[in-house]
Amino acid sequence: MAQAETKYRYLHVLQGHYGTRWEDLTIYDCEEVGDALQDLRSYRENEPQYRHRMIMRRELRNPVSPGTYKIVRFVNNGTPGGRTVKRGLTLEEAQAHCRLESTHGVNSRGQRWFDGYEEEKSK
Repeated sequence: MAQAETKYRYLHVLQGHYGTRWEDLTIYDCEEVGDALQDLRSYRENEPQYRHRMIMRRELRNPVSPGTYKIVRFVNNGTPGGRTVKRGLTLEEAQAHCRLESTHGVNSRGQRWFDGYEEEKSK
């Protein structure tokens, strides 16, 4: 079974302090920690007069931006509304998703379900 995508993306950020504040130099995905540490060593060797550090940061994978859509799974079980299954799509991507044969059917309880799309609202 495929692992579900998490809400956040975790990053390693290489920063340098060049006088007044810490500045981002390079950003790495968490899987690239070896490259990040190697670059940190290189900065420390080549710029010993400045301080350098590695921090962890998280950012939203799909922040809501104007004109983005979400996929909502609706189940005919007498309950209004549905469950959001995907976010941050363009209108064309949302429409293409909903046209797929795999986006509607009958579940194990005999209830019909389908995927629809809605424009995301900023919070």
